[in-house]
Amino acid sequence: MEREKRWGEIEKLRRLEVMQNEEDNEDRAKIEEAMATYGDYKLKVYPDYTVPENQRINFQKKRQQMVLL
Repeated sequence: MEREKRWGEIEKLRRLEVMQNEEDNEDRAKIEEAMATYGDYKLKVYPDYTVPENQRINFQKKRQQMVLL
């Protein structure tokens, strides 16, 4: 019973800490991603730039789009 009581107190303190920080796990993950990719610019004018596979357009993809329309 004492363990459950302490666990409840710990959970209450964690919630209070999150409310005081006004930051949740999603925000923290976004901040970490932004810090990791800061300065990672891939400009199309760079000679070593390659278009990602999901953004490439070829005849088959464009034809499929037109058929669906």
